[in-house]
Amino acid sequence: MRLINHVFLYLTLLLTLSVQVNAQSYSNAEVSGLMKKAEYPEVARVAATRLKALPLSATNERLYYLTKLGLARFRMGNFDTAYRIGRQALELTSQTRDSVLISDTWLLMAYACNRTGRFDSAILFSHKLLNYSIRNNDHVKHGNALTSLSTILMQNKRYREALKYNFEANALYRKYADNLFLAASEYNIGLAYLNLNKPDSSLAYLFRSLNTYRNYPKGDLNAYILEAIADCYHTKGNIPLWEEYLLKSNEAAAKNGNQQFVALSFTQLGQQALSKVNYTAACNYLIKAREALQKQPYPALQMRVDSMLYLTARGQMRYAEALKWLESYTTLQRQIFTEQQSVSLNQIMVENETHKKNLLILQKELELSKVKRSLSNLIIAAVFILLFAGVLLVYLVRVSRYRNKLFLINKELDQQLQIARSRFEMKLTEPAKDGENTENDSDSLPEEDQNQRSIILYGSLLNLIETQKLYLDTELNVKTLQNKLGTNKKYLYEAIAQFSGTNFRGLVNRYRINEVRQIMEETVGKEETISVNNIALAAGFNSGTSFYRIFRQYTGLTPNEYALEVKRELKKRKSHTTDTEVVPE
Repeated sequence: MRLINHVFLYLTLLLTLSVQVNAQSYSNAEVSGLMKKAEYPEVARVAATRLKALPLSATNERLYYLTKLGLARFRMGNFDTAYRIGRQALELTSQTRDSVLISDTWLLMAYACNRTGRFDSAILFSHKLLNYSIRNNDHVKHGNALTSLSTILMQNKRYREALKYNFEANALYRKYADNLFLAASEYNIGLAYLNLNKPDSSLAYLFRSLNTYRNYPKGDLNAYILEAIADCYHTKGNIPLWEEYLLKSNEAAAKNGNQQFVALSFTQLGQQALSKVNYTAACNYLIKAREALQKQPYPALQMRVDSMLYLTARGQMRYAEALKWLESYTTLQRQIFTEQQSVSLNQIMVENETHKKNLLILQKELELSKVKRSLSNLIIAAVFILLFAGVLLVYLVRVSRYRNKLFLINKELDQQLQIARSRFEMKLTEPAKDGENTENDSDSLPEEDQNQRSIILYGSLLNLIETQKLYLDTELNVKTLQNKLGTNKKYLYEAIAQFSGTNFRGLVNRYRINEVRQIMEETVGKEETISVNNIALAAGFNSGTSFYRIFRQYTGLTPNEYALEVKRELKKRKSHTTDTEVVPE
C-alpha cells in the first residue's frame, strides 16, 4: 500500500509540473491557475462547464478541456472516469494536428491505463509519449514517459527494470538542471532500491533527493522522502533512526496540513512502543495521533488509536482512563456501525447464509446431474463400443475371406502357369525348319525365325534359372545370364518381355516369391516356426522392405497373412482327411 501511495504521489507531481512547463496552442489561464493550486474539483467543474458550451466543431478547445477534466478526475482518484474521458479525447486526436494536445492525451491515457490495470495500453501510450518527447526535444514529457514506464514496472515488482528508466529520467533532469523533477527521480530510484532490499543504496538516493528538494518547502514529497528513509532504517533494524526520521516526516507533513499522514505515522510509532511494553512512549505517540485526527478525522484510524490507548492505560493500571478509551472506541463503533447498519448487516448475513445453502443445494443437484450424465455417457459409450466391435468383427471376417480368396487365386494361377509352361515346353521341342540357323543373331532373319530364336532363348533361360536356382543369388544380374547363355542383352530382354509379360527383374522376383511360398508351405507342414526375414534372405532378397513390397505386389497379401492362410489351408486338409477316413468294422 505504501508503494502505491508513493507512486501515486510521484505521478501527481509529474502531472502538476507538466501542466506548468508545457506551452500549448490553446490554453485557459483560469484552468492552468487552478491546476497549479491543485484545486482539482474546481478544475473539473470549469472544464465540464466549458465543454457543454463549446460547439462540436471546436476540436482543439474540446480536446484541451477534455484532457484537463481527465487529469483533474485522475487527481481526485476517479481513475475509471479519467480513463473514459481519455478515450473520448483519444477519438478527437484524429481531428487535430496539434501535437502538444495529442501528447497531453497520451500522457492522460498512459497514467489512467496504469492506475486501472491496463498495463499493455499504458506501455503503448508511454512509448508514444516517449517518441514524441524525443522528436520535439521536450525533456519534461520525456521524463514523464520514462517515469510512467518505470511505474508500470514497479507495480509489476520488476524493480531492476524500473531502475533503468528511472536512471534515464534522472540523467535527463540533471542535464537540463530541472531540480524539482530531479528530486522526484532520485526519490523514485531510492524507492526502487528499497523494494530490492538494498537499503544502503536506497538511502544514498533518498538523501540526494532530500537535499535537492530543500529549495521547495511546499508539497508532500518531502514528507514521503523522510518516510522512505525511515523505512530504510527499519529494514536495517535501526529502530532509533527509524523513529527519528518518522518524526521528521511527521513534521514535514504537519507543515503541509496532511494530518492523516501525521496520525498514521504516530500510530506506527505507538504500536512499536506498545510491542516493547513501553506504555509511556506509546501513550505519548497515540495521544499525538489522536490530536492530528481531531483536525482531519479518519474514524477507522481513530478506532485503532483508541483501542491501543485502552491497552496502554490498562497496562499502566489506569483503569478509569482505560474505561474512557474503551467507551470512546465503542462510541465510534456505534457511529460507524449504527443500529440500522447492524440490522442491514444482519439481514445481509442471513441472506448470505440462505444463499450459501441454496448454492449447496445447487451443488448437490449439479453433482447428481453429473453422475446421471456420466452414466448416460457410459451407456452411449458402451453402445458405440458394441457397434464398433460388431463392425470390426464383420470387417475381420471379410478380410479373412478376402485373404483366403487371394490365397486360392494364387494357387489357381500356379496351376495355370504350370499348364502354360507345359505348352511352352512342347512348342520348344518342335523340330526347327530346314536350313534354319537359331544361333544367327542377325536382325535380318525373318520374323518367324526371330520368334523361334526367342522361344529357344527363353526356354534356355528358364532351364538355366531353375536348374541352377540362380534367383537365389542376391547379386544376380542380366550380364551373368547373358554370359551363361552366350547371347546379348537385347535378345535376352526381347525374349523375357515376349514370353513372361514382365522385365528381367520381375521374372527373377517371381521365382523368388515362388521360392518363399514353397519354403513357407514346407515349414508349416513341418510345424516349425516361420521367420519371414530368414526366408526372404534364403530366397534371394537382400532387403526386407523391398521383399514385403514385392510379395504383396505379387500375392496381394503380406508374408504373415500368406503364412496364416497356409496354416488354415493345411488345417482344413487335415480335417477333411480325418472326416473321409473309413474305419473297418
